[in-house]
Amino acid sequence: MFGLSSQQTASVNSSWREAKHSVSNVAQTDQIDLKDEGIQFPKTAQSSTQTLAVKEEQQLQESTAEYDSTKLNQFLNRVVPLVEREIEKSVRFRNLWEKTLKFWQNDENRVRTLRTFYSNHILQLVNDSHESSQYTISMATLNCSATSVAITYKVKEHTDWCTHQSFIFLWSLFRTYNKSSKPSLFIETDGCITAIEPHFALPSVYAIGTMNGKLLLINTRLSESDNFVMASSINIDQLHRDTITALKWLRTGKKSGRGNIISAALDGKIIVWKVIEAKKEIAAVSIFVILISDLPRALGIKSSVNREAEVGIVSLSLNSEDEDIFVVGCQGGALFQCSLSKTSPARINSKESETLQSCIVLSYFPHRANVTNVHFKQDSRNLFLSCAFDNELRIYSLLESKPIAVFHCEPNLISTKWMPIGTIIASTSENGLISVYNFNENKKQIKALHTFSLEANHKAVMISENYFESNAEIIVTTSAEEVRVIDLKETLCSIEKNI
Repeated sequence: MFGLSSQQTASVNSSWREAKHSVSNVAQTDQIDLKDEGIQFPKTAQSSTQTLAVKEEQQLQESTAEYDSTKLNQFLNRVVPLVEREIEKSVRFRNLWEKTLKFWQNDENRVRTLRTFYSNHILQLVNDSHESSQYTISMATLNCSATSVAITYKVKEHTDWCTHQSFIFLWSLFRTYNKSSKPSLFIETDGCITAIEPHFALPSVYAIGTMNGKLLLINTRLSESDNFVMASSINIDQLHRDTITALKWLRTGKKSGRGNIISAALDGKIIVWKVIEAKKEIAAVSIFVILISDLPRALGIKSSVNREAEVGIVSLSLNSEDEDIFVVGCQGGALFQCSLSKTSPARINSKESETLQSCIVLSYFPHRANVTNVHFKQDSRNLFLSCAFDNELRIYSLLESKPIAVFHCEPNLISTKWMPIGTIIASTSENGLISVYNFNENKKQIKALHTFSLEANHKAVMISENYFESNAEIIVTTSAEEVRVIDLKETLCSIEKNI
């Protein structure tokens, strides 16, 4: 049906396609000219500079020093944290100081001066009559009923044994208002007065200590013929022979309601006195002494020093709940807790050894400079403060030898007192400013709350013991020979809101 067959190929000529054709041709450009060129590098010249010849010692210094890496790491691990801590304290203090330092400008500080007592005219007459002696305020205090202010005076400079006369000016708070230059009573005594303490129950009685170590009892209700002197101490070698720095009344052991007196002086002695009105004498009951051998080892006392030499006592404060306990601050920075009942013989070999006793119970971690003030908290049994010339305000507990709180102050604090109630502390410093601090008992921290100055560039010198019923009033002695009663009520109220 189907079979193989081959057919001849058929071709069809195209009507539009043309056959390809080519033409050979030659194109010639101009002849290329080639030239050889050379490249020349810039010329260079070698030069050198010569410094001074280096000595062999300098070459040795520039060489790598050999050191013990282990000891270096130990040193850095020990020192770096201390440096960082001090830097942090410095920065924190500077920031705090900038925020809290406010000077007296209108009502900005919310501080009011209620009363001002001054006697410039009388003082000028006294200075004119004693041309070689210029008097200044030494102490100021309220009486126990807060009805009068007593101001004592002393000569500014002493070059020898004190033979000056001293003065006491008294103002009645009910007879004076605002500013007063006329005291209601003028008393003259022998020897510059360095300490005064009002009686705890008799508003007219004051105990007075002098620069010569003499103790006087003044009663403003006595006649002027007796110069208002109720009793005085006798001059005995075993008693005070130097400036009396602190006086306190002891309520314990009283029979006639007078009570005993405890005094401290720069001769290192603490004496308990009793008043014998019939003889007009103040007799010593007990004599205690603080010696160099009693100082803590932390002060680094050399062994070559006389161990039986006395240590001057700068400040003394009684416990508010137990007058048998008191603390003292000494020259050199030592702080001691003492007791009138827990006594022992003094470690001294002399004729006075039979009468001298030691009342030290505990030695606290000392300051690095002279103590300026110690003060027990009036509503606490265990807490007391101290300040010294090492720029530190410290809070101690009777139960611990080390401070429970420390605040670095700049400049040094001169006079520091607890307010009667609460945790507020008022102080005066070297630059004449008044500062208010708060102690947080839970956190054991001291915080600076407010700092202010008096107007007219007057400097605050000292804060006196507070016997006011109000917790917001303080008595301040100024560089202008004035005593001011200052009200801090509005300041403390604003502080309480921010605590």
